[in-house]
Amino acid sequence: MWKSIVRKQVRYNRNHDIAKKVNLFFEADKLKNIELACKRLGYKRSYYYYWWNRLKKGNWNISTLLKQSTRPKSHPNTTRPRTVKLIKAIRSKTGYGPGRIAYYLRKDHNLIVAPSTIGHVLKREGLIVSKPKKNKKKHTKRYQMPNPGDLVQMDVKYVPYLIRGEQYYQFTAIDDCSRWRFADIYPEKSTWSTKDFVNRLIKEAPFPIRCIQTDGGCEFTNFYVSDPKCVLKKPKMHILDKICAEHNIRHKLIPPSTPQINGKVERSHRIDEEEFYRVKKFKESQSLRDNFLNWIHRYNHQRPHGGINMQTPAHKLYKKLSQYLPMVIEKLAA
Repeated sequence: MWKSIVRKQVRYNRNHDIAKKVNLFFEADKLKNIELACKRLGYKRSYYYYWWNRLKKGNWNISTLLKQSTRPKSHPNTTRPRTVKLIKAIRSKTGYGPGRIAYYLRKDHNLIVAPSTIGHVLKREGLIVSKPKKNKKKHTKRYQMPNPGDLVQMDVKYVPYLIRGEQYYQFTAIDDCSRWRFADIYPEKSTWSTKDFVNRLIKEAPFPIRCIQTDGGCEFTNFYVSDPKCVLKKPKMHILDKICAEHNIRHKLIPPSTPQINGKVERSHRIDEEEFYRVKKFKESQSLRDNFLNWIHRYNHQRPHGGINMQTPAHKLYKKLSQYLPMVIEKLAA
């Protein structure tokens, strides 16, 4: 009886491993001697009995002859469902990566979870999409200015979606020393937007600005957009250069095609993308601007930053400025 059931299945099966085992069973039945059949085909009797019992318990279904995973169904070190739920909730609410999620689990929930474990959970839950690796250019030497205001990096980012069919732009300035940021949303990328933004930056910055670093975009400089017919003529003075001259600020341009020199403001734009723009899309420009200003306040005063030892930019700025306060008092007293 079993032979007819198995023979029908083997007829349409192309698995070599199953065919070897079925051939052993047929040979043993033909010789009426299991030991002799195993000797002829080069198997141990334990091998025969193991797979024969598997076939018998599976109601002669030859799929039971396939090798199955020996991986245990549970493990004592498996991440608990409650922890997985917390990781998913923090990720969906903030868009944070494994390292920052680990920080908040330890701080707010007293849970110590390795960032690598959180990364595995996020991948398993489909919350991280693996991207193909790119050949990265050799990174320039990292640096950090000693004092707030020594260098302020400035750049413009496209808002990653249209609002009522209109494109909006994010102007950003970040202090190289403390990572304190000033940013706002504008309806156009123009010299007028630059003028308004820089004037507000100088008023809002809690420290004197000594240098502003930008790329060569026409919203920041006329150096690359002068009239090609006038080779020897200097380009017209840009409004940003005029404002910098009025406030005794140096305007520094980075070389073309080197965004890594403005790396801190570029990295902050990636944080905006991951933790603000991807979390929610806004349908009205005013709603976008209001929420964005709240996000910048949270960035400066609440969000710990990995580049400054998990301090907030406001805390780092306060520590730096408090170092120089006694010196200022001494100079005034003298």
